[in-house]
Amino acid sequence: MAISQSIIEVGGRRSVRIILALLILFVSHRINQFQFQSGSTSSQNQFPDISDVSISRPKNSPPASFLSSMNLTRDALYEKNYFYRAWMELSSDIDLAGTDKNKFQQSSKRNSRHLAPMEIVIRYIIEHSHQQLQLEWNEACGLSTSAVSPCVLGATKTQRRFVVASYSCPLESGNRLHRFMNGLLWGILTNRTLLWRYQDYAICEEYGEDGCIDQYLNRTKGPLDCDGIIIRSPWIPSYEEWKDKLGFASDHSDIVRAEVWDGQKMYDNTTLPYDGMDAAGSNNDNDRIRVVRTGRQVSLDPGRILTSSEEELLSHSHLTNAENLARLRSLRSEGVYFLYGMLFESLFTLDPSLDPPKELLNDSAPQTIFLHSRHSGQFQDTYTWPDQLCLQWFAHTLGYSQNTSNSNDNNPPTPCHVYLMSDRPKTVSLLTDLVGNVTHCTNTFVGQELQLPNGASSPSFWNEHGPRAGRGFWQDVALSIHARDGMIAFQPNRVLCRTSTALVREMVEFKRVLEHHYQEVFRGELFTRSNTSFIDGELSEFKQCMNPW
Repeated sequence: MAISQSIIEVGGRRSVRIILALLILFVSHRINQFQFQSGSTSSQNQFPDISDVSISRPKNSPPASFLSSMNLTRDALYEKNYFYRAWMELSSDIDLAGTDKNKFQQSSKRNSRHLAPMEIVIRYIIEHSHQQLQLEWNEACGLSTSAVSPCVLGATKTQRRFVVASYSCPLESGNRLHRFMNGLLWGILTNRTLLWRYQDYAICEEYGEDGCIDQYLNRTKGPLDCDGIIIRSPWIPSYEEWKDKLGFASDHSDIVRAEVWDGQKMYDNTTLPYDGMDAAGSNNDNDRIRVVRTGRQVSLDPGRILTSSEEELLSHSHLTNAENLARLRSLRSEGVYFLYGMLFESLFTLDPSLDPPKELLNDSAPQTIFLHSRHSGQFQDTYTWPDQLCLQWFAHTLGYSQNTSNSNDNNPPTPCHVYLMSDRPKTVSLLTDLVGNVTHCTNTFVGQELQLPNGASSPSFWNEHGPRAGRGFWQDVALSIHARDGMIAFQPNRVLCRTSTALVREMVEFKRVLEHHYQEVFRGELFTRSNTSFIDGELSEFKQCMNPW
């Protein structure tokens, strides 16, 4: 097998380790394929048993053909994506590098295996990637080039089932990306291969959704809308690329909606459950539907599958298959925010052009917090008093004011650093003073200068979004995900954050947990920051204020 040039370009010790890993893993992967072709009962359509998966086993590592196709080898891009760093570096270190292997054996037991949710998603990606689909198509169709009767990997040649999910950039990012992540979530839970579509006006109309003209017409053009914002991972198969090869209907009529609205509207029967007989009790087996789409599932925790009790899980209305429920338990074992942060980073990498200037980062403060000031309901830019109440709560709870005022030092230590984000420049200006006066903490934010065409107040179609909606939001995200200890986001009467805030909360939680569990992989980040007290202990509690009363 030829190793791609992109892999060879990885710098330093990492390049040698990964290239050696790829050679060994490719041989292992081909052996597994030969066993399948020879009559093994373990089909690639059966989700693998991960009950005893250890990252120290080469046979459980990704095949070389897959890793060599991943465009995550530029240092700036590779270093940013925690999911792939934890997957690739830790696996290859343990498998191949004797010195590092000894370090791992001497470290705490938590580092001897991937976290349970990581194991699930890693196995899913290997089995459901574009690269795996291409391999299966090549094996089924060979060198078939007939234009009259092209080879199709239809239902008679593969038992794969699919879930189609859509996304778009850069507006309404919280809702639209959670919709996409929920597609991956259901794909993993029900062993369906995820296919991506870019949501535009035509697809919105095809799906019969509301607001297509206002929200999509002349606002979305295609995946290039995401350039400079997020980079989609190349393992995800494209619906447009694969629909003909898989024998789907040319008019998309074979895509069945499977929507969960969390009580706001009626559930589709297809979702009750996703993996068995439908709710009407007919002979329709939803698990046999070849292609479903998740609909406009924009909320975290669709159908409360991630927060329901164990007792509720046993009688769940959306999942009935024991293996699917077992995967659900593993996926949610590190919490809802960790799960979505992991899903995001398995799907996307933030574009390096969003990286904030280093002078905006504070690695010396003992506590780092992000504050997201939203103005839902069209509140004025000066509406910051809930944020002030939360700042006061943080100052009181963590003793910021007292510790600073009692200090005899002319330069008392800074108790915390706050990363500010808001789509309103006026709001950020007010919060800058509030943070210093209330908490005595420092704060930074991304420059608020934006020139909007024709005197527009916002690039968004929602009045509640300010002038920094769109790319400005993502610049704020890239800064705020450097927080590790707390969050302020006034969103009363909510158990989980609004989707825009949740994007940050999820990425922060995912990075916090991985830094704690995979300390050898992320030791550079840990020692850059002064707050590394958790290395030999438990991960500290993440403090948040969503309702100060």
